[in-house]
Amino acid sequence: MKALTPAGLMAHARTPTGQKLVKYTMVSIISVVVGQALLFIALTILDWRAAPSNIFAVGISSIPAYYLNRAWAWGKRGRSHLMKEVVPFWGLNFLGLVVSTLFVHVAEDWA
Repeated sequence: MKALTPAGLMAHARTPTGQKLVKYTMVSIISVVVGQALLFIALTILDWRAAPSNIFAVGISSIPAYYLNRAWAWGKRGRSHLMKEVVPFWGLNFLGLVVSTLFVHVAEDWA
């Protein structure tokens, strides 16, 4: 078990596993910021409803998320491998899009 002290976390961040976790975290932070900015634009400036706004935001923010993960976290260069990279990433991303859009639609109806 890793020590949850600042020194323990910094030591873990210097390991190969820790470095990979830091990279995944940075990609997630960037993806959330891009997605939330796009969601804000769709909801306020474009005046779209919640579900189409979510589809727009997730659809667009997934593109940089894929390429950042591929380059940073996975350490891949060159052509993407369809069955090892593209299908799993976009399949899970589509599943997340469906679930989040469903919940966004329900939340908008309740609000």
